[in-house]
Amino acid sequence: MSGVGITEAEQPEAMPKLSPMTLKIRELEAKRQAGTDAPLPECLPLSDIVRLEELFQPRREAEHHVTDLREAIKRGATLDPLTVLRVGSTVYLVDGHHRWTAYDEEHVTAPVPVVAFKGTVLEAVRESRRTNAKAKLVMQPAERADAAWRLTMCEGLSLAEIAEDCGVGTATVGRMRRTMRALGDAAFDIETWKQAQRASKGVSDPLGDDEMEEKMRLLAESYTKRIGRTFGRRLTDNIEVTAMALDGYFGRTLPDLVEQLWGYLPEAVQERIRTPPDF
Repeated sequence: MSGVGITEAEQPEAMPKLSPMTLKIRELEAKRQAGTDAPLPECLPLSDIVRLEELFQPRREAEHHVTDLREAIKRGATLDPLTVLRVGSTVYLVDGHHRWTAYDEEHVTAPVPVVAFKGTVLEAVRESRRTNAKAKLVMQPAERADAAWRLTMCEGLSLAEIAEDCGVGTATVGRMRRTMRALGDAAFDIETWKQAQRASKGVSDPLGDDEMEEKMRLLAESYTKRIGRTFGRRLTDNIEVTAMALDGYFGRTLPDLVEQLWGYLPEAVQERIRTPPDF
């Protein structure tokens, strides 16, 4: 209808061509629609559950969490059901990768509890992002950004949907879209948002993800020590003044800082901030 504008946030993703992720989703969705609607049993052998991490695992596994789950299995505890999706004759793991690994490393042969995801393949992909972004195990900002970057290459999702699913800001997803368009088809071969940013500036990244993360961690530790030596407890004892100082220092880039800090907050604190008390 003429005269009605559509904002970028309302438009679905516009791709230079169909990405490998989109093609895989289309392939699986066709099989899902042609397959059976018969209900899955409440438990399945681990060997019957296929991991497809290119679609359903938006983060690296945390070894300490797998260890805790293995200890729970040894004690006879019942873990939460794995979320799975039936596609034709294949059952894919949507959520519960740490639990799957713990079962596997404990050589569990008995069927494990599962719950069937009701929806399309694309909806399952979104669910895997949303579940992880809710931070049962706190998802670092870089992991959230990487999940959003990969989801940006998936057709049919708006800017707001990607931001909500991955727990990042809409401004960040907007930058990802612009970067993707600038890179063209080369964007499909880039795994992380940091690498995409560097590629868009024509900077090669000689470090892998692990090396880059370690470099950033060491740099952050050095900043922490310098701040402690300079201010002692004055920053933590005067939070309001500290916030005013950060606002003055960061200026227009303050929203970027807040967006990064958000990922370090526990889920309960995030919920409290989203719904402040009514005084």
